[in-house]
Amino acid sequence: MITPPDATAWRMASPVALNVAQAEQEMLLRRLIIELGSDPLLNSTVVCSGGTTLHQVLLPAPRRYSEDLDLLLSNDTPVLKPLCDRWHEAIAPNLGASVKIDTRGEFVKFRLTIPSQLQSMVVIKAELARRSHHVRAAASAQSHTVAMSSGWFSGSASVACVDPVTLAASKVAAIRGRNKPRDLSDLLDMKVILGLSDTAVALRFVSLFRIPQWTAGKARRVVSEFHATARFQQSLQQEIVNGFIPSGFSLQQAQNVYLGIVNEVEKALKAREATAKTD
Repeated sequence: MITPPDATAWRMASPVALNVAQAEQEMLLRRLIIELGSDPLLNSTVVCSGGTTLHQVLLPAPRRYSEDLDLLLSNDTPVLKPLCDRWHEAIAPNLGASVKIDTRGEFVKFRLTIPSQLQSMVVIKAELARRSHHVRAAASAQSHTVAMSSGWFSGSASVACVDPVTLAASKVAAIRGRNKPRDLSDLLDMKVILGLSDTAVALRFVSLFRIPQWTAGKARRVVSEFHATARFQQSLQQEIVNGFIPSGFSLQQAQNVYLGIVNEVEKALKAREATAKTD
């Protein structure tokens, strides 16, 4: 169990944890990533993705707080029971947790409940996406060494993680589909810090996501219409307060990055249509 001194020490070193509760969550998530990488079955069939992977693994240092873990299945026809068994037999015990697993629907949902000396309990959620485009995204996985050192746990593992271009493409899709301003913040960080190419992200988007009736016009209206709503602005301010978006975030700069990629997606789709007509 993480002790208050361990959480306090982590909080002092963390660039994003606003309090010891967030530090405890961050420690557990980092340990979870390491445990996944340390398990041969899970590391060969599950790929880490999403905002936690971006900030805990892919960026040189975390830019924002993240509270759960997104995973991708790397095989579209596996038997799920062996994977779920490893969560019961290894992942949960190593974290001192109990686990509930829901395999209904397109996501396998894991809910880890961990006793805490700092709060009544800590809940860590992870979702394993298994639709065909998620499996295609997992094919771009790269191995990264993830380590941590604390009074509670010290260790490291080589972990399969989605590559940044694929993650950026998934953020472009998410920006149109959900009310989470952190997606824009993550996309901006990948552009500015990792130097991703708009064209590379757009081509990956086109190859991975077959979104029905997707048009550049609809994607642009997310910025011109939805981002101007009170609902979005309230979400933006709340995420900044809670640490899900770094201070100093520029919404306009992030929107410009998004729109630049949308323009390249539009070009790629037109080029594909022109090629199809000539074949």
